[in-house]
Amino acid sequence: MAYNTDVSCHILHDRLKLEEKFYSEHTISLDSKSYLTLLDLYFKPEQFFSGEKNKEPLFDKIFPSNPDYDENHKEIPATKDFLSWNGWIFRGHKDSEWSLCSTLERLYSKTNSEKSIFEMEQGLIRDFRRRRNNYGLTVNESDIYETIANMQHYGLATRFLDFSYSFFVALYFACRNIDIDINASQNDIKKGSFSIWCVNRMWLEHTYKKYLPEEIKTLYQNDEFGKDVETQNKVLNYVNEKLKSGEDYLSSFRSVINMTPFFLNDRLERQRGTFLFQTNLFISFEDNLRNLCALSGEDGKYRVLKINVEYDNRTLLYLNSFLNEMNINDYVLFNDIEHLSSSINQKAFFPNDSIISNHSYLK
Repeated sequence: MAYNTDVSCHILHDRLKLEEKFYSEHTISLDSKSYLTLLDLYFKPEQFFSGEKNKEPLFDKIFPSNPDYDENHKEIPATKDFLSWNGWIFRGHKDSEWSLCSTLERLYSKTNSEKSIFEMEQGLIRDFRRRRNNYGLTVNESDIYETIANMQHYGLATRFLDFSYSFFVALYFACRNIDIDINASQNDIKKGSFSIWCVNRMWLEHTYKKYLPEEIKTLYQNDEFGKDVETQNKVLNYVNEKLKSGEDYLSSFRSVINMTPFFLNDRLERQRGTFLFQTNLFISFEDNLRNLCALSGEDGKYRVLKINVEYDNRTLLYLNSFLNEMNINDYVLFNDIEHLSSSINQKAFFPNDSIISNHSYLK
């Protein structure tokens, strides 16, 4: 029997805009002369989230005091700023209007399938497993998370959403594609806004484990990281089983779980990658995360941040040039000949004495 649902991340996101935000949102405006002020967000968060830039001081709400940390760093208080982001993960979006939405959600929203989104996911996993050995790719058959991670790696639609432990990798993915006309005049400079999502992974880990369904919580007692095959199957199939038994599946197990496979592929390691995934496929990723934030009470929205960065395309050149100096570019993050070529192409646009002297839009 096929179960039809109306899950569309685009439709759901439009509805979510009308609701109270489950995250804390902040906006930075940059130009080519001030692009490095974005680094204050990472290196000087106490200053960035101070009352001067916000209606109220938010630093202590976003980074609540930790007695163990305060004791260990009392002799070097300056590290309070730099290490505040310890335990957070990041994701960059090229357009600040984009929602947090998995590739599986996007694929399903574009189809007219009579299958449920869960059935579509199972079909994708089955097809991938049947054919991957033809390309020398072998993974642990019982490790479904590892299989889905590899599907994500090779471009298949999955419920996994890419995040990075590195703020700078997330920044790069937010601004890596430069669309610029080198003959553009000062008045033709393209403007836009990208975003960086920041999630407190330690809070996420604690919260989702606290509110697991009882039968899954029991499995976690002997499987701290939730990676045994029995636990994986239960997590991935739980809501669909509710659907098949005629129970209220839409309000069931609305959560988001952080997962990093034990065996890291090259790209995942280079990008310092990890994944978040929704436990209830029949509602949007954001609704799953919204529910988790709500369970944490008022402070929940301070554990998920959305940083919008307004820019002109000159700013992107300088940001990409800066990140390239930090060895964050297509070639390093992807490590193949195609991305080596794209890195070389990209460097042709980077500011240097010749470009600055010849093109007015960089002056």
